[in-house]
Amino acid sequence: MKIHYCDDKAHPDPSSRSKLSAKQAFSDKSKCLLIGCDVATKSQEIPTRGFVAGVMMIYPSLDIFGRNANTVTITRPYRTGYLAEREGSAMISLIAKMLSNTSQNKTNNLPVVAIIDGAGELHPRKFGLACHVGKYLDLPTIGITKSYLVGNEIPESKKTIRINGNIAKITAMELNGKIAGWKVQKIDHISDKCLKPIYVSVGYSISLDSAVKLTIGTLRYRIPEPVRLADQLARQETKKTK
Repeated sequence: MKIHYCDDKAHPDPSSRSKLSAKQAFSDKSKCLLIGCDVATKSQEIPTRGFVAGVMMIYPSLDIFGRNANTVTITRPYRTGYLAEREGSAMISLIAKMLSNTSQNKTNNLPVVAIIDGAGELHPRKFGLACHVGKYLDLPTIGITKSYLVGNEIPESKKTIRINGNIAKITAMELNGKIAGWKVQKIDHISDKCLKPIYVSVGYSISLDSAVKLTIGTLRYRIPEPVRLADQLARQETKKTK
C-alpha cells in the first residue's frame, strides 16, 4: 500500500463529513479485534527518530493477539491541533501492515476497530488524527486524548455505567450545540475513586455510543489497554535505539 503524507490541514469540507461513512454500531459484548496505536520519539528536536507501535487485542477478553513496531523519522514539529501532520502517516502504515497480517488468519471474519492516541471529532476542525487514520484506511476508529482543545462539559449529562466489568463516570462534551464526545473517568475498583479523565470521540465509521462503550470495556487503568500497551512498546523500542 502506498502511504501518502497525512496533512491535518487537508481535512474534508465540513458539509461532506456526514457522507464520509455510515456510523457503525458495535455491541460492547460482541467479539471484535481492537488495535491500539501510539508513537514515541527520542526527543522534541526535528527531525527525530522514534517508533510507532500497535497492539491488537481480542475484545471483550482483552487477550493480546499481536503486536508490531516500526521505526519512524518525525520531520514535523508538534503543533496543537495538527498531530496528523506529525504522526498520521506512520500510524496508517503500521495499521495497514497489521490488517494485512490479520487477513491471513482465522480472525479475518471479526470486525476491527482502531483506538488512536489522538483526537477524533472533538477537535477544532472536527477532524483530528483519529479521523485521518480511519478515513484513509476505511476503518472504524476511536479517538482518545488526555485533555481537550475544544468543547464544554454538560454537567447534567453525568452518569455512571458498567461495561465488561469496568465502572466509569461519563460526562457529555458539547461542541457547537452537539455532543461531540464524552469525558470518561474509570472508577478504581480498590479505592472506589475516579482516575484522571480521558476524552473519547468518534474517529471514523463508528457511533459515539459504541466508541464510549468499547473504550470503557478496555479500561484496566486510565488509558484503554490496547493504547496503553502500544505506548509501552513504542517507548521500550525507542529507548533501545542509540
